[in-house]
Amino acid sequence: MVVLKRVFLLPPLAFGRFGSALRPCQAFSWAAPAVTPEGSSKTVLVPEDTVEVDSDGHPTLRPANSFNRIALKDDEGRFFPVCPFFELHGIWEADGIQEEGPITPALLAEAGLAVSDVHWSVQVANLKAFHYTLDDADRVEAHVEVGATDTRRHDLNGLSPEGATGRRLVPGPTSIKLGAVQVVRSTDELPGLRLRVYAPGGFVYAPADIEDRIAEDNDWRELDIPGDRRIIDPQAPWSTYRIGMDAPRPLNNDPRVNPGGLAATFQGSRSLGLLDDASDGIVTCRVGNLAPARARIAIGPPDFSPDSRPVVSLQDGLADRVARASARDDILTTDELEKLISDIFERALETSDLVNKDAQNERCHNENRQTLPAPSPDFEDPPIGTLWPVSARVGDLSSRVDALPIGFKGQRAHRRLNALEYLKDRLRSDPAFVERWIRPPLDDLRFFDRRMPALMRGSDRRPLHLTRRQYDLIRRWARSFVEQTSA
Repeated sequence: MVVLKRVFLLPPLAFGRFGSALRPCQAFSWAAPAVTPEGSSKTVLVPEDTVEVDSDGHPTLRPANSFNRIALKDDEGRFFPVCPFFELHGIWEADGIQEEGPITPALLAEAGLAVSDVHWSVQVANLKAFHYTLDDADRVEAHVEVGATDTRRHDLNGLSPEGATGRRLVPGPTSIKLGAVQVVRSTDELPGLRLRVYAPGGFVYAPADIEDRIAEDNDWRELDIPGDRRIIDPQAPWSTYRIGMDAPRPLNNDPRVNPGGLAATFQGSRSLGLLDDASDGIVTCRVGNLAPARARIAIGPPDFSPDSRPVVSLQDGLADRVARASARDDILTTDELEKLISDIFERALETSDLVNKDAQNERCHNENRQTLPAPSPDFEDPPIGTLWPVSARVGDLSSRVDALPIGFKGQRAHRRLNALEYLKDRLRSDPAFVERWIRPPLDDLRFFDRRMPALMRGSDRRPLHLTRRQYDLIRRWARSFVEQTSA
């Protein structure tokens, strides 16, 4: 006899990505590059076994070696959507022994349950407009409940609830398609219990009067929203909101939660009333009378550089919140610590190569002028730390010859730093090199300078910085190396 103790979902957090192609993207993963003279020294993509699901929920496993290449777009240039699976797992006791693993129909039968006792629900929402107005009429929500024996695809139709004003952003009957969900059949080859979440196409929706709004605005005159996506109520709070002017203004316009430039506006600061089909929410699975299993789903834009790992990833952010002290307290060998540091600098190289550093350097100059006090007569520019001069003003030979001199110098510098031996040489000659050239978290973030990561903005539009955990790991390694070298 099996006694089912607890159920949970894997993964606990998954991401879908927009795509208007007609089938989901194949599975792939990151791998280390081949170390050859011709190699890029960057992350490469490798195919993985891929589960394909038909319209009736029947899964087919395609082995990785059946793919000739990794395709991210179809022949018409449309992105394949990334559509994650959630799999039901559990902990049970059998003959006095506790076990853990995937829940299957056979296991349910041993526990006196059936597949019909399993129920899924998915609740997602787009709260971008609500974030500004804090009016329930601007919420866009979708909710689907489905039994584990129903393997049809169910749309997540986003509509607005009745708010205090009675002017709903998406009043219906036409909805914003926030994706779809589908229960996957259990088979001999794939016996688990799974739910797939399908990402939407990545479309923009507009108010019914969008043509009148953009008629006299040169910035938007090329905007073309199809008629079937002009479903936003022109009188909804979001459609009439003035960014930065109308109450309640999120946390008094704190840039950490309300960075500028995110919303489309016309006539100065008036919201254009646009909304996309991004969302996030909760996936829930209930099995009999057990406590429900829950996971998070977030759906957003495609990854335009999937083989370039960000220097500050979502995983870094989560680790910083739950395991920040481990950077200081965990017992790590020198080899383990060096692998962690090498990984950070490898990702810095990959991130850096995606940035037009010369254009971003000029942007940083402009933002510094707006942030810092008026310049002294002794300065051509405000006192902006160690930012690189704008290329047009640079007099050195490389700047006159190379169209993107900062980009050229930056790539060369990051390739050197990607070799840990070079970094060690710098520390031997300058023990404070790392601490001086890496921006501390929560530093005075008013202005941009050359400290790493340079020329990039965080989600709050302020200079990007490493997480505290990453920063502490690098400092721990640098200090340890300097102490060993000095001994």
